[in-house]
Amino acid sequence: MTNFFLRPPPLHTLRKDHKDVQPEKEDFGPPSRPVGDGNNAPDTQLSWILSTICQKAADAFGSDTECISTEDMLSAINKLNKDPNRPKKQVCGSLDAVALYPSMEAEETSSTCASLIVRSGVCFELVDWEEAALYLVLNNVEGGLHEDCLPLRKHKGGLRPSITTEEVLGPVMRDKVKSKFYPPSREPTHSEKLEIIFLMMKTAMKTSMTSHTYSWNQDIKRQRTGGGIGDKLAQAATRLYMIWWDKEFLMLVSEAGLMISVFKRYIDDADIVATPIESNVSWDSTRRCLVPGTQFEQQDNVPADQKTLTVLRDIANSVTPMIQWTEDFPSNHTSGKLPVLDIQTWCVDHPEGTKVLHEFYSKPMSNPIMIPSSSAVSWTTKVSSYRQEVYRVLRNTSVELPWSIKSEHLTRLSWRMQISGYDRNFREKVIKEGIKGFEKAVARANLDGKEFLRSKEEILRSKSTRRSHAWYNKGQGKDTFNSILFVPATKDSVLARRIKEAEVSNRQGRHSRIKVVERSGPTVKSKLSKKAPWDNKRCDAEDCLYCLTSTEATFSCRTPGVGYSITCELCSAGGLVSKYQGETGKNLYARGRKHIQEFKASTQSNCMVIHNRIFHPQLVCVPGDENFNFRMEMTGVFKTPLDRQVDEAMRIKNDKVDHIMNSGSEWRADSIPRAAFSAPGLENRLETSKRKQQIGGGHKGAGITRIAVRNPIALGLIEDIE
Repeated sequence: MTNFFLRPPPLHTLRKDHKDVQPEKEDFGPPSRPVGDGNNAPDTQLSWILSTICQKAADAFGSDTECISTEDMLSAINKLNKDPNRPKKQVCGSLDAVALYPSMEAEETSSTCASLIVRSGVCFELVDWEEAALYLVLNNVEGGLHEDCLPLRKHKGGLRPSITTEEVLGPVMRDKVKSKFYPPSREPTHSEKLEIIFLMMKTAMKTSMTSHTYSWNQDIKRQRTGGGIGDKLAQAATRLYMIWWDKEFLMLVSEAGLMISVFKRYIDDADIVATPIESNVSWDSTRRCLVPGTQFEQQDNVPADQKTLTVLRDIANSVTPMIQWTEDFPSNHTSGKLPVLDIQTWCVDHPEGTKVLHEFYSKPMSNPIMIPSSSAVSWTTKVSSYRQEVYRVLRNTSVELPWSIKSEHLTRLSWRMQISGYDRNFREKVIKEGIKGFEKAVARANLDGKEFLRSKEEILRSKSTRRSHAWYNKGQGKDTFNSILFVPATKDSVLARRIKEAEVSNRQGRHSRIKVVERSGPTVKSKLSKKAPWDNKRCDAEDCLYCLTSTEATFSCRTPGVGYSITCELCSAGGLVSKYQGETGKNLYARGRKHIQEFKASTQSNCMVIHNRIFHPQLVCVPGDENFNFRMEMTGVFKTPLDRQVDEAMRIKNDKVDHIMNSGSEWRADSIPRAAFSAPGLENRLETSKRKQQIGGGHKGAGITRIAVRNPIALGLIEDIE
């Protein structure tokens, strides 16, 4: 997991458009949240592995206090309202953590999460316990482990080997005979294995959190404290830690003699329904108990929800000084209703006990425009999105509330569709279909004897049974979709409809079909905004082939997972095109640096050395000279290795060049078969033609299989291609 020459990701900000603009800061707009790209950071691999383990441990605990959606929270409220033994008097409120991710100190977070991982019962298989013990020794965190199960140094003199020792940074299958350590004399016991896992996880998590870096205005900075927003480990570790925090908080509440009926926490926002505190008491964080006296003694008519949430806030702040909370409650708002996520809740008296009601809510500063009618989004997506919005409005509103309240929310939704550019017929159709879909879902749940609002367990169960990898594999009768074709979204789905018609007419009785799906276009924000406006694309490194030779340098040379090309400038000046097509999972600087090293060493397998030996034998040059005859350019950035390799193969096959600088082995490795249609209409066949071209360097017999597409309109006619 060693990264080379990977620049820390630039830090950018996201506007908190759900927050009010602070007084006297109208020119700056709403507050911003600093975010870093956790997928392209130097610690990405380690962070991903540790976050995966933390997520598995959190799943193993199966906490019922962790809220995953509004529906989960509403399910808990609905269950309480139907409980005949619920308390006669209740209040609702919420607690909000202050800067949760930046507050997660590395030492406490890593220690607590490592302990929870061991206690979760997550099974670690195929562990090399000798390597695990060596990791602890190199980090000097042996703990209380017996020396028999730890590697011992062969030579006591000199500096103590650390994690950067040669045998760690060297090959994976290192020579243990030349190791600086004797192997352990025995395998660790079960309890010692658990201790090794605890120490490993604690050390690795602390290392990752304390070494998280980012760039800001060309300066490289290290995360001073807490977890970085955008880092996978920070998210997973916070989730696991907060499961422990929930249990500690509820235990303190129970010991204080208070009763909480509903406690659901969505990341850093906890929704609470509790029995009110009528007397004047406060929480003593030192003695950890309720004591007489309160800050409201000199005030009259203090609402019960304010008293209760103030005490609960003090209890929450005493769980750990690392995380502090603020409280909110219905009486704090003029409407008498508490906003939580996309609902607002309040308590009403009822003969059988207090009921918690809720209705749909959107913040006043939220953007009223959802999906503009002129946007490059498929018409099907627009219809389903607004129909789902109707469903969400009705679901988030209590069934006990009159239809007039639901009508007000639907009227506002209709107004939002109107200013988004949709006519009356569209709005009427969407609202009617949304209401009908909601009523069907409620009737189906009642018929099956289930609750309409699903709990966390039911939501996760439905997701696990859903075949998301084959969502398109649904057909009518014997017809099944075996493949999928994405097309750009057009007005009224004209392009998708025409391709569907062509696919149906050219089926020739086959049951195998291709599903045509419209893909949305890029957003305006992605085209106009820039995460790092000061990012200088051309670096100053003397061994960066891309920045030294590129004519444009429109991409950062430190971006990983790229495709590139190397072109001979002397051949271009003579009217010929000589080009090498390549790809790398690293970045252009690392790959170009390797090319420069091989060129200077006259490595016979290097594409530039081979080309100059054959076509320019008299030329003597080194990178950086005026007469250096090669130029490196980036061709694209890719998310997966398969995308990079396929792109490289297609560039090799389709690029019109006079001399291909790629070796014969690369041609054979990246051969991509294609479907061929010999004639228009319904008669189609596979036509395979092999093209063999001798590559510079003497690789005889190297070739690539090419199958031309002569009729691209005929779709879905070829089922099996060798």
